[in-house]
Amino acid sequence: MTYTISKKIAYLSRRGESLLNRHTMLVKLKDSSLVHVGRRLKKLVNQLKPNRIKLGRTSELNDLIIIFRHVYINSDVTRFPHKSRPAAFSHLGCLQNLVETILASKYTHRVQLHIFYNGTLDEFQSDEISTFLASSDVNASIKLVEAKSAVESALVMLETIDEISKNNNDLIYILENDYIHATNWIEEVIDVYSSDISFDYLSLYDHPDRYKFPQNYKNSCLYATSKRHWISAPSTCGTFIFKKSVYIRDFQWLFSTKNDHQMFKKLTVKLKRTLITPIPGLSVHCMNDHLDPVQQFEKYFRN
Repeated sequence: MTYTISKKIAYLSRRGESLLNRHTMLVKLKDSSLVHVGRRLKKLVNQLKPNRIKLGRTSELNDLIIIFRHVYINSDVTRFPHKSRPAAFSHLGCLQNLVETILASKYTHRVQLHIFYNGTLDEFQSDEISTFLASSDVNASIKLVEAKSAVESALVMLETIDEISKNNNDLIYILENDYIHATNWIEEVIDVYSSDISFDYLSLYDHPDRYKFPQNYKNSCLYATSKRHWISAPSTCGTFIFKKSVYIRDFQWLFSTKNDHQMFKKLTVKLKRTLITPIPGLSVHCMNDHLDPVQQFEKYFRN
């Protein structure tokens, strides 16, 4: 098994450009006094409207489509000096861990792995992840992306989902390139999506803010499957799971704000979408200031 590279370069469409321009305008106007007044008026109007209807749960799931977002990186420290990483961290290690969990799962035949690579073909072929994928036992589809920023790259990715997912019951996992996963995370995802728990978005990351700032989570609801507890959260990072039907409904809101927290605040507070996360976590964002307070998945890099 190996990887295949699409000959079609993914870049921003006219619709994506419109969304990006809207995003840029909103960021620039964020601190405007007129905008604050407009927001207060809009909030009053929204309070008079009924909550939007949630999509119903369906028992039959289709494929789990993983979109691993990566960018050509010479040195993580040089590009992002503010990101303090666990000892021996590497983006290759994160991908290796992901592939290992896919191959270890009893649902491996239902998993699609897509690598969205923001870089050129030459850059990809010189990247160590291409060597790893060429010798791996997992099939991967490579999509080269031409984008000038992280937001633009995210919009390009979102617009491409329609091409790779044809079933509204597909699960879409948008995955940044710096996460480590528990071995059984796929089974846990299938389990909770097959349960009676009603939710819109799912994150595998038990964010440490829950324990540092508990006042922000005072309205959380606790759920349980036969295997694990899940709890609602107001926000998470840019790595999360949703059904294709949720993507269709919420496309205009995804990555429409300055950062992930603001995006999820709009989804969970304004639009009343439900985001759930596991306790304990099933993945960790590999930044020293944001490691899971219980699980120590980062030990993977030192094994």
